[in-house]
Amino acid sequence: MKKTGGFTLLEMLFTLCIFVLLCGAVFGLITTVLTTTASLQTNQNRADQISALNAFLTKHLSSLPAGAVLVSYRRGDGDGLNNTGIIVGAGKNLLAIDAKLQANSYYTLRVVRFGSSDKDIQILSSQVNPLVAFQNEVQSSSESLNWTPLIHDVVHVDWKFQAANTTKWDDQWFLTQQKPNLVEISIQISGDLQPSVMDFWVPNLTSLPIFIATPSTP
Repeated sequence: MKKTGGFTLLEMLFTLCIFVLLCGAVFGLITTVLTTTASLQTNQNRADQISALNAFLTKHLSSLPAGAVLVSYRRGDGDGLNNTGIIVGAGKNLLAIDAKLQANSYYTLRVVRFGSSDKDIQILSSQVNPLVAFQNEVQSSSESLNWTPLIHDVVHVDWKFQAANTTKWDDQWFLTQQKPNLVEISIQISGDLQPSVMDFWVPNLTSLPIFIATPSTP
């Protein structure tokens, strides 16, 4: 009776080695593709966040009416920043854009509008100046404020201000009778190699003086 031929042990081991190598190559290729895709998606998300922030600031800084104010402030020591944020708007239409320190030592860029708390509603029916009251709330980190996150995991954010007819940039701005001619924000999100710098022109329409904002004490 003729015996049926089969694979030797050496042939099986050789085939198994080739199969393992092919599986490793395919796995490595898939991992590389997934990592690259995730990296591209993350980069796109950061670019989208910066683009959205640019549109948001353009809307609120480039169309300020006469009588509007723009002042910067620091909360405590500024959480390591020259400015914690800015308050911008006119009358009761005020909003604050703020950088809040996260637990991981990064920052969250966030925004809040005046009138978002019960305390604001009481102020609206009183004779208290809205800017003074709102500035006290944001600088004291009032828990009644309803902040909306804009960008998480910000490495650093810096505001600068330039008055008309000058080339000097100031780190802080406290004048309420006069708005800066240009506002610059430099923001770096975790994963970016360098910060994104955006400049905004501010219409300096004048009106009757309102008051002098009190600079916060670091």
